[in-house]
Amino acid sequence: MLLRHTAVALLLASVVGAQTVHVVDGGGGAAFTTIGDALLAADPGDVVLLRSGDYDEFPVINEGISLLADAGAVVTITSLSVIGIPSGETVRLRGFTITEGPGAFPGVLNVGSCDGDVVVEECAFLSAAVPFQSGGVRITNCNTVVISDSVIAAPDLSLTSVGASLTVLNASVWVFNSEITGRTGSTVSGPFGSPGDGDDAVQVSDAYLAIAGSTIRGGAGGAGVTTPFCTPGGDGGFGLGLDDGAVVYVADSIIEGGAGGVGLGTPGCEDGAPGAPTIIYGGTITTANPDALVRGLSTNSPTREGQTLTVSLTDLAAAPGDFAWIMFSTSPSSVAGSPSNTFTGLLALDSPTLIFLGALPATLTLDLSSVVPDLGPGFDLAQLDLQGLVLDASASSFVPTSPSSITLLDASF
Repeated sequence: MLLRHTAVALLLASVVGAQTVHVVDGGGGAAFTTIGDALLAADPGDVVLLRSGDYDEFPVINEGISLLADAGAVVTITSLSVIGIPSGETVRLRGFTITEGPGAFPGVLNVGSCDGDVVVEECAFLSAAVPFQSGGVRITNCNTVVISDSVIAAPDLSLTSVGASLTVLNASVWVFNSEITGRTGSTVSGPFGSPGDGDDAVQVSDAYLAIAGSTIRGGAGGAGVTTPFCTPGGDGGFGLGLDDGAVVYVADSIIEGGAGGVGLGTPGCEDGAPGAPTIIYGGTITTANPDALVRGLSTNSPTREGQTLTVSLTDLAAAPGDFAWIMFSTSPSSVAGSPSNTFTGLLALDSPTLIFLGALPATLTLDLSSVVPDLGPGFDLAQLDLQGLVLDASASSFVPTSPSSITLLDASF
């Protein structure tokens, strides 16, 4: 136990920062009422902190700024773009939901032309049923995008197809402990209509995509309706599609096609065909050691001075001989972990420092807690990226957990 408290103390001692926090409250209880105005006032390294509210905006982030929901806040945004982040800067997005509304183009989240890093954690991206909009999450021409503990999905029974829920083009993307689901096809709108096919979950072209501890599932086909005529069910969408130049690495993940829709009407009306788990038009896919489990890591960030910071290793299912470390760094990694006989999974940190935690307990969760100290005069915030590392005895391999980050705030915010 002393060792674990010492580990958190060392983490806190490693965090440095002297940036500014910009608080947004749509109800008027802060310096800013809109995200867009706060972003205009922010400089690289600053945090835009969101209090609870529905922000009907289309903000654009074009420098290394963190956009974070405050602890316990319920935040929704209409759409978000992250464009042109310079090398050496990091954008962090955490804790909010984007529910695509009319006018949101090209979708719920557009990340493009970023030489710097983009880190997404504990977010939900929900494409709406808005006609003539592309929907989904699109990542194009980016060096490093890390998505963890997030959901990318679309509502059922849409009247329009938006394509894949996640599209990766000429980019390097890591996905940890997340769920990505294609849109369910529409039902029949009239006696002579036909159900829509389910949309695909993920499409990769000329890009690197690494998937760890996640579920990828194509959208189900739309169902028929009971009429005097046959309305066959729509086909399910595929889970993962690879085009030319795609390189995909999969560790401890589920990839499934969508179910075919139910056919109704005249007797014997056919159900739709299930979607394929994977469609390979080009590129390559590699599957990691199937015995290696990708555990989770979470933090109760953002956390203020005097509050308790908790770092949790989850989904442990530990066996005798399993040991753990905490790794930390001030920036994400731009190089993916490579499968080998002794290392399985994805390293999401750049040149990390390791702290040994010891043998994993038999419980499913290991919590490391410590009170956040005073950040010091002139320090409004501090940030650090974390990842666990587990020696998995059954797999005879070192397996990184999902990544997380901590943001510490001055008590005045």
